[in-house]
Amino acid sequence: MEQLRHLYLPSKYKVSEKLELANLCYLQTLENVQPKTIQMATSFRLNHLRVLGVWRYYKEPAQDAIQIVSSCPHIHKLSLRMIINKLPEVHQFSPNLAKLTLRNTRLNVDPMATFENLPNLKILRLLHKTFSGDTMVCSKGGFPLLQSLVICRLDKLKEWRVEKGAMPGLCRLEIVACMCLNTIPDALRFIKNLRELEIIWMPKSFKDRLIKGGTDFYKVQHVPSLVFQWCIL
Repeated sequence: MEQLRHLYLPSKYKVSEKLELANLCYLQTLENVQPKTIQMATSFRLNHLRVLGVWRYYKEPAQDAIQIVSSCPHIHKLSLRMIINKLPEVHQFSPNLAKLTLRNTRLNVDPMATFENLPNLKILRLLHKTFSGDTMVCSKGGFPLLQSLVICRLDKLKEWRVEKGAMPGLCRLEIVACMCLNTIPDALRFIKNLRELEIIWMPKSFKDRLIKGGTDFYKVQHVPSLVFQWCIL
């Protein structure tokens, strides 16, 4: 077991004793781990871990999950599915992090202020109830290497602002079922690398502003692939 490289736990599991991960020195992949099921010491480190997926039940302390994240200094791919009050600080994330997925974190503070400072982030997926606020801001110079962004089912999001110079390398953007979002950011028109824009399960009025002849078409007229799906409400 000490030579184990990849551990894929089932989405729901129970253990009679806590899993001792400290002995798995060569572990590279750890998926679906629940913080309450593992034994962690203060000096706990998984230095070879590259892929980490953490989820927890609603009533578990989020701090345990954050400790896991900060104990894996070299991960490239991270998935968090849990309610947390506050994100780890930027320095607690691996500087090598390239893909980040959040689901049901229910953050009250705009997460973009943290994520835009992750130097090697290329793919960001903010899924069901990641953010409970109504405004997100992407600052000038933020997300220097981001290529793909998914914003899905952020039910309270009304305004998304992108400053000119943010996300310069963004190639793909997907917006799904953010029913309160008024419009896409004006500064998307300055992101010349944007090649794909998918609008899914958004209000028909949102779609109508983006199609040719719509009031917001100027923001996306440079995008080669503009796809609308199920925008019928």
